[in-house]
Formats: sequence, structure tokens, C-alpha cells
Amino acid sequence: MGHRGGMSTTLAAPRPRTRATSTPWRLGRRPGLDAVRGIAILLVMVSHLRHAWRSEGSIGVSVFFVLSGFLITALLLEEWRDRGRVDFKAFYARRARRLLPAMAVMLAVVSAVKASIGVPWGLSAASVLTYVGNWAYIQGVRMTWVQHTWSLAIEEQFYLLWPVLLVLALRLVKPIRLAPALAIAMLASTATRWTLYAAGATSLRVYEGTDARADALLAGCALAVLAHSGIRLPRLDAVAAGWALMAAVVVGLVANDLTHDALGPTIGLPLGIVLILAGLHLRDGGPTDITAVVRWFGRRSYGLYLWSVPIALAAPYFFPGIGLPGKLALALASILVAELSWRLVEAPILARGRTRH
Repeated sequence: MGHRGGMSTTLAAPRPRTRATSTPWRLGRRPGLDAVRGIAILLVMVSHLRHAWRSEGSIGVSVFFVLSGFLITALLLEEWRDRGRVDFKAFYARRARRLLPAMAVMLAVVSAVKASIGVPWGLSAASVLTYVGNWAYIQGVRMTWVQHTWSLAIEEQFYLLWPVLLVLALRLVKPIRLAPALAIAMLASTATRWTLYAAGATSLRVYEGTDARADALLAGCALAVLAHSGIRLPRLDAVAAGWALMAAVVVGLVANDLTHDALGPTIGLPLGIVLILAGLHLRDGGPTDITAVVRWFGRRSYGLYLWSVPIALAAPYFFPGIGLPGKLALALASILVAELSWRLVEAPILARGRTRH
């Protein structure tokens, strides 16, 4: 994620009194986190292919949010510790290379298909490109075939604000002192979501409002702060994580999706933490490892997320009455297109970025 210079001892995190690590914690390459992405995207794809916003999808998105908060915060804290500053230009350039090219290709294809059937969508396209799609959708803008970009909008709003706020905070306090504030903000966001739900707010307002969904991102931020500060995080194995995943899905399904707007994200938050704690210590066992397939999905999760909804929702316009075999074919088509996106768009651009830096 870019070159790092010498250590800055004056701004380093305090050494905890107990259970401290002897060397600074670093994120490094963690293959197990690809498995976390893979689990999240598989939950989301099942939801999308069912043509509804079901509990498994809301749980999966929250897992993504926790992971995003954790990864971004961990990398920013490492850069601050190593260099005494954060290179915002480089940070946003990396985010642009990772997110924009694949998004642009998806929007170009959707635009062409919509033009062929005479469906105007200029306002929704502009909302997606400016990463305000969640609020546009809440306000009634028709986001046909791209309504899933609400979560990408929330993440981009996070990417724009959080690095600046974090650096401002680090000028005043050491990282470990941010953990209580992050925990309070996380609980406030969860309370906002449930308050909106109890007050009868619209489903979209409860489910897609940035304020109502920031708790998972903030949970990931807090987890990264603890790890960076030398707090020894609990080690969980894959079996424990698997049981947690099963329990989360069962609870979501038993709720019969009646409260998925509020309940799904609330379940997904602790599940995301559990999966990260397990993923941090999951080693790459090679192509024969049982998690290899899940990690494959994780590495292509962005393309799968971008394409699964347009493919699933556009198909009935051209092939009415699609049954289970048709939906399985759509799932395979999503996987194929995501693989093409990874090989032809995402990976080459990321590789060029690494070469330049």
C-alpha cells in the first residue's frame, strides 16, 4: 500500500501495561481476510439472486463494513506511526484505482442496456458516480439495477471523512485513547438505526442511512486501534467462526426478514468482528486448502458485488419467468463477469499502481 519511511517514536502508541506485544503490530498480508470477504460476498449474492433484500444480505454487507473499517484504519495508523503523517493524495489515489475503473465499466454497460430499452436514468447514474446513491435512493430517485451501490456510497463517504478525522485526532491523543470514543459512536449509530425502525421510518432510511449504518465501520476502526496499540486480540479458530456464521444466518432467517432492516446489520456487526479475529490467524494452505474457494470469491468480491445485481435484476426484462435453474445460471454469469472484471480491469490497474509506487 505504498512505501513507508522511518519510524516516528514521538507519535507511537503507548505500551499497554499487560499483554503487550514486543514489536509493533502490522497488518501485513493476511490471506484469511480474503476468506472473510468471500463469506460476505456469498451471503450478499444469495440475497441478490433471491430478488429481495433478505437478512443474509444485510448480514453480509455489515461484515464488509467491519472489514473496511478495520483495514483502512490499520493501514492509516501504520503510516502515521512509520512516517509521522498520512499522505492523503496517495491514499485517495489508491482508493480511486481500486474502485473507479470497475465501477465505470459496470455503469457503461448498464447505461448501454438501459438506452437500448429506452429507460432514462441520468439522475441515478450521477448519484452512483458521486457516491451519494444511498441518500438519493432514500429520497425517491429510481436506482433500478444499481440500487446495490448504496453500500459503496457509504464506504466512499467513510473513505472521504475518516482519514482526515483520524489524523486530526492523532495530533491530539494517542491511538488507544480513540477506542472509547469509537465505541460510543458505534453504539450511537446502532441506537439511531433501531430508533428509526421503532419510529416507523421507511425501510430505506433505516437500512441505507449513513448514520444508521456507520456502526459496523466504526467497530472495524476500533478493532484496528486495539490491534495497533498492542492489545492482544482473542484468537479464534475457523470452527468457532463457522459456528458464529451459522448462528447469525439462522437468527436472521428465523426472524423471517420482518426486521432485517435493523436486525440484520445488528447481527452482522459482531459476526464481522468474529470473522476478522479468525481470519487474522488463518494461513494460506495452498490450492488444496478448504478455504481456497472462499478466498477466491473474496479476492473477486468487488466485481461480484458490482455485477450480481444488474445481472439478476435485468435478466427478467429479457427472460420473464426465470425459475431456479435460471437463477443459478445468473449466478454463474455473475461469477464469469466478475472474473473478467478482475483479470481485465482491476488486477492490471492495481499492478500498474504498485509499479509506480
